[in-house]
Amino acid sequence: MEVVPGFDPGFSTAAMRAIWCSERRVRRLLEVESALATACARSGLIPERAARAIQRATTAASVEPTTLLTEGWTAGTPILPLLDEIRRHLAQEETEFLHYGATSQDILDTATMLQVRDALLALRATLFGLAGGLVSIIERHPDEFVVGRTLLQPAVPIRFAWRVAQWLVPVLDLLDQTAAAAAGLPVQLGGPVGDGSPFGKAAGTVVRAFAEELSLSAPASAWHTDRPRAAPPPLISLEPGDRAWLHARIAERFAAMLAAGLVDEVRALRARGDLHPDLPSMRAVGYRQTWAALDAGDLRSLPATGIAATRQLAKRQLTWLRAMPKRQVVPCDAADATERVVALAEALAPR
Repeated sequence: MEVVPGFDPGFSTAAMRAIWCSERRVRRLLEVESALATACARSGLIPERAARAIQRATTAASVEPTTLLTEGWTAGTPILPLLDEIRRHLAQEETEFLHYGATSQDILDTATMLQVRDALLALRATLFGLAGGLVSIIERHPDEFVVGRTLLQPAVPIRFAWRVAQWLVPVLDLLDQTAAAAAGLPVQLGGPVGDGSPFGKAAGTVVRAFAEELSLSAPASAWHTDRPRAAPPPLISLEPGDRAWLHARIAERFAAMLAAGLVDEVRALRARGDLHPDLPSMRAVGYRQTWAALDAGDLRSLPATGIAATRQLAKRQLTWLRAMPKRQVVPCDAADATERVVALAEALAPR
């Protein structure tokens, strides 16, 4: 009987196993060493020719992943045998610039962040597929009913589409959470004692360049022993301070939609013959009210119903935002809202 290797109890996927396999681990370690050299060259710490040589060496390195990781257990870290392999492809005068200023943990942690990002993207692909499947079920069964439940007992019938929509909500929440988590993954670059001293006054510059090379975020400081640092980025929320201002803007916006030809657009969509008002695309605010007005043959109440529906949507969005206690709020109706957002973003950005 074949035994599943490692920590995988058999509930993983092919995509996840590929992301966390030894081959991918070593490839990410090499990628991080290459990015470090490029960042140091961009920051004026090592010659550009040395950075290019290190890039070529990390590409040319021939590493048997299982052997490397096994040797790493003996050496205390796989980075030591990895660096030995990279040095074989460098000239003697170029080796001093390899792994410049870093410690092994910097490379290991940053490579792990790349793998975590890969895993989050794979998870998001699964979630998108699940969400699409649920939406498809809702569209196929818009008018079917099932037995409702209360205290485990049969209750009044409910729409099956509504029940499936409740399953969809947490999937959409997870899509938001995984996107935020992926955006907040940081590089690690503090040097042997974590204070960035090997980079001198260029420490902040090289960390930002390192993060840019790998499309990760730049933390304010090293997080060798501060693991919660790998957290979602701050959220800036534009919210109206004056409800009357919001209502006026909604009325102006809906009037602009009507002036831009909303009724003619929906009339043309109805004429296609392959759409109906219960489709999610046709239930969007504005489209749904226009379709109903055309069904009724009376457009006089359309501005009022469209504005009321938009207000309800705005109310739900504000309720959703207020459930995020860590958000930073900027009044969007303030005259200097743009300047406030820019100043807050600069203050919150990692240094």
